[in-house]
Amino acid sequence: MSAWPKPATAALLLLLPGHALGQKKIGKLEKNVQQLERKYHDQKKPVDRAKAFAKLLPRAVEEATLEIQRGAVQRGIGRLERLRKEAHEVHDALIVAVRNPVSHSNGFVQLQVALRESVRQLRDTLDVVPFQQRDHIAAARADFQQINNELLQELFPPPPPSKPRKKKHAVTGVLP
Repeated sequence: MSAWPKPATAALLLLLPGHALGQKKIGKLEKNVQQLERKYHDQKKPVDRAKAFAKLLPRAVEEATLEIQRGAVQRGIGRLERLRKEAHEVHDALIVAVRNPVSHSNGFVQLQVALRESVRQLRDTLDVVPFQQRDHIAAARADFQQINNELLQELFPPPPPSKPRKKKHAVTGVLP
């Protein structure tokens, strides 16, 4: 038999309140999130801020979901609410700062990828959270999905409608 626990067992070990491995992982995650938050708040330009937020978002969502799963539900939900608000602020600032996201996609792509990853994390979290707390997580997931869809529309807009061509007459080339 292998010395490594199966994935499901490993996940349970991480969530047990007094387990040393789980505490160690959560401590590293908290430290990493704090560093990323400092970098995010130090940025002044909207593009740099979006890129820093894109690095922060998946880890902060992971930290919030671990808090919720461990019983600190209000703390985790509060973190998700702050992340929702900041995601809207970052996206709005990015739209104002960059006129053409198609040709200047720096910041947009990173934010879109981070949002997509966070939506996936929150979808997985919905399966393990008690029914009473699902509304807050579902609302955060829906907001992240909405911003993600908007970013995709900005990065890949639909093509403009084509103009109808004028028909030439066959032999003479003269229009009626």
